Amino acid sequence: MQARSRKQARARSGSRAAETPGPAAGAALAPGAGRAWGGRVALALAAAYAVLFSWLCVEKYRYYLYNDFDLAIFAHAVDGVLRGSWFESIRGMNWLGDHSSLILFPLAPLDAAFRDARMLLVLQSVALAAGAWPVYRLGREELEHDGAAACCAALYLMYPALQYSNLFEFHPETLATPALLFAFQFLRAGRVGLCLIAAGVALLTREDAALVVLMLGAYALLLRRPGGRRAAVGLAAMAAGSLALTYLVLRPAFNAGGAQYGWLYVDWGRTPAEVVANLLRDPGSAILALFTTPESAFETTVKQQYYVHMLLPLAFLPLLSPLTLLLCTPIVVGHFLTWRYQQHSIVYHYTALVTPFTLCAAILGMRNLSAWFAAPRPAGAPGPHAGKAPGAGSKVALAIACGVALACAVASQALFGPFSPGGPWRRLSPPEPLRPGPEARALRPYRDQLLAELPRQGGVVASFEFLSHLTRRRDVYSLHNLLGGRYTFSNRPYVIPTGVAGMVADLGVQTTGDAVLASGGRLRELCEINRLAPVRAAGDLVAFARSARDTVPLVGAGSLTRGASPPRVYDRVFILVDVDSLEREARPGDALEFRVRWMRVAPADRLYLMHLALRDARGRVAYERKRNVGYAVYPLHEWPVYQPVTETVRMIVPAGLAPGRYDLGFTMEWRTDAWEIGDCVTNDPARGAFVRVGAIVIR
Repeated sequence: MQARSRKQARARSGSRAAETPGPAAGAALAPGAGRAWGGRVALALAAAYAVLFSWLCVEKYRYYLYNDFDLAIFAHAVDGVLRGSWFESIRGMNWLGDHSSLILFPLAPLDAAFRDARMLLVLQSVALAAGAWPVYRLGREELEHDGAAACCAALYLMYPALQYSNLFEFHPETLATPALLFAFQFLRAGRVGLCLIAAGVALLTREDAALVVLMLGAYALLLRRPGGRRAAVGLAAMAAGSLALTYLVLRPAFNAGGAQYGWLYVDWGRTPAEVVANLLRDPGSAILALFTTPESAFETTVKQQYYVHMLLPLAFLPLLSPLTLLLCTPIVVGHFLTWRYQQHSIVYHYTALVTPFTLCAAILGMRNLSAWFAAPRPAGAPGPHAGKAPGAGSKVALAIACGVALACAVASQALFGPFSPGGPWRRLSPPEPLRPGPEARALRPYRDQLLAELPRQGGVVASFEFLSHLTRRRDVYSLHNLLGGRYTFSNRPYVIPTGVAGMVADLGVQTTGDAVLASGGRLRELCEINRLAPVRAAGDLVAFARSARDTVPLVGAGSLTRGASPPRVYDRVFILVDVDSLEREARPGDALEFRVRWMRVAPADRLYLMHLALRDARGRVAYERKRNVGYAVYPLHEWPVYQPVTETVRMIVPAGLAPGRYDLGFTMEWRTDAWEIGDCVTNDPARGAFVRVGAIVIR
């Protein structure tokens, strides 16, 4: 009698709500070879995704398109583990005090076989592709239809947020995306042990994963099935242990002010306690911040587009399973309360912990939708549609849902996916190009040559695009920290590194930080301390080496010779005395070079930029590039007054430029520490702002 009552109780609990699952994995699926094709389709799609995105990432790497430092930081950290060091020189701290990405330890043996940052890029692509399998399994168990399950796998692989995460640098938390999908699928299938293992892998990627694992533990309690309480306790204990390890052990031991991410919430308070108090005191403002930023129309649009970008590719089906969608709430709230608009968009990696539950909610939402059209199921019969059996209406509804979702996925790719040209549907553009453009193709051989100029031993300073190519060295430093004067997200002043044997950098990059006017002095100090001299230059790309004998000219003293036209005076601060004439034939990829003679006549309180351009016969700009006057090493505001200075300006003809005759010239701009930007005013507006250097004939 007791056994029978327990069975009846389980049957009643299985029919409570559409959110509550049915029996274990695939119990309602009839055996047969006809149902196996969906799994093969899912695996084939996953393999195609892994190959395509691995190739895209490797091509980006080969053309130096990774223009942030995240890939370099993690590749350098993994390589450091092999050397027995946890100190990461790009970040300037022990990486365990930055983020709790303990998964880098098991990745180290894999890196030992390659010693190349591309290993992480391929691993990231393969791992994200593997997430298609738990999505397929979850769809098969919940929808009782192999074709619909394969459709779910396709929706996952076509999801724009997933693809953007894949294409933007490397981040350990992206490995949590498939791990959390496996954890959720195992939990729904009642496989508690495997669920805990998958959740444990997710917790190793980053400390934020603990928040969604905690939510997953609460979700396990609501399932009300055998093993649910055990799963809930295990998930909660693991998440609590992860948070304790991060904030009670690793951060106090290894941070020391190196990473102050509390600044992200400075609008809500200066301490965690103050932030929490203000949120509790004014929850309405916090809710409003999830949708709008009153002082910024741009950021408001980015926030509102986030929800469209996350839901439209899935035909808004996640809204039909709100309980599942709530699992990622802590991550969304945490990102949207910061002042960084980058965290409010899908074009970065900040959706890595949100994507799994959005996809799972879409599958359960599809199941709930088809359940509304299902016929009554005999009492006690297995299946995910509680109390109902699949019928013609249910199958039609499921087919329509799959078709509409696939159509929405294709439309989303066209409107705001990584392969789309962009437009009003994507207010924030991706931070890195997907494919190499004409300039990147022309610059690649020059960048290879500059890297070859670096001494084999010793530390190296590099701008973003070079950093990930140098991660096998023990000491690697980022140019942007040197120019800005502080470490990223830190109050620590940047100490000029010693023991540097070389530097390779794009010195036309716009200086960042709060003291850009002092960046030239810091750069010269680095060169003086380490005896660095320029040995090769291509455009604004310059390689420096210690105690070099053969050097290339950048900026130096020059004779005061008058050109054919009278000098131009800019902002009553400096004079363009003369420009070399340049008339020549060239091919795409050729290096152009000319000299400009300047003279400062008054104090300057800003940086000056040269806006180079090639204009066709109709006056249209065919190519343009901004660069720092003085190569950032000798900025104009530090030049001696009334003494002529000669600057050698270089430019690489971009690939893909149509044959024809082009005018080469430039205009002048300025910018301040406060990021104010403007055009320089000349003493003779009638002559126009464009200074013609010469004519270039492209053959």
